[in-house]
Amino acid sequence: MARPLVIAVTAALAGSAALNVYQWRHWGQKAGPAGGGERAAGDGERTEGGGPQTGSGGPQTASGGPQTAGGGQERKAGAPAPMAATCEGQLVALSEKLAGAEQKLEERLTFDEKFERSPPAPEAEARLTPMVAKVFEKAPDGYSFDVECRGEICSVVVTAPEKGDFDWSMAIQQEVFNKEGRGHAMYGGTPSHDPVTKAALLVSKTQVQLNGSDTADGIPVLQALVTQLRQSGAVARCAAVDTTPGYLSLQLWLDGEAGAITYEVGGTLASTAGGRCVLAALDQALAATTIPPRTRTAVLYHTIELPPQ
Repeated sequence: MARPLVIAVTAALAGSAALNVYQWRHWGQKAGPAGGGERAAGDGERTEGGGPQTGSGGPQTASGGPQTAGGGQERKAGAPAPMAATCEGQLVALSEKLAGAEQKLEERLTFDEKFERSPPAPEAEARLTPMVAKVFEKAPDGYSFDVECRGEICSVVVTAPEKGDFDWSMAIQQEVFNKEGRGHAMYGGTPSHDPVTKAALLVSKTQVQLNGSDTADGIPVLQALVTQLRQSGAVARCAAVDTTPGYLSLQLWLDGEAGAITYEVGGTLASTAGGRCVLAALDQALAATTIPPRTRTAVLYHTIELPPQ
């Protein structure tokens, strides 16, 4: 009859041992490095979710990424800069970013888009209209124009006979737009007609972005460059180097925004010894040329003949 008592006592001892093991393991986990105590022996490795972990554990951030020396998470290359610590600082940074984005947008707008977004500019109309009228003084009957300006953009709409032979488009570019503008656009004509005379007409639109009132003309800069080249005697010297007769065709381009002058060359002497001699002298003249600030873009075509005429 003593066997049931022995079994009961054995079961109780086993349960007590199990409870002591459970408490010992959990005390060891809580009293590890995080809790300030020593980790219990035998708890160096444990498995959670199937992956082994060591007691050292390695440094980790809350998101699992690498840490910098100052304790913050390392910023990846190309990531946005961190925001300012105060609301005022964040507002200043966002305002600067918005202003930069608006400037880029403005630079990418077409003339039509700038025209539609801008207020009327009667002073610009009064400035441009007499110049356009001077071009059409040479035109035969049947030609008319209308000028409307908004902001820096002026739109010139020309009504002409459909089969007219007056080249107003080239004249307005050379005599008006190249002198007063820092960019222009020419659009294709739209067929129309006069309901009274039954004449066939062509309506064409051109647009120009005017320079500011404080912008200098670029054409005199290019003309001075050509004059300097001729007065230097380089053309006569180069003609003596190579007696092959011919000419150089030059297109001189002044880029107002970049503040630089470049050129394209053609003609019969572009690859001859005499032509190369002239171009070397032109390069020297370019190096010595000073472009005033806020000079508008300009293009000048010039022909140099060898021997000089």
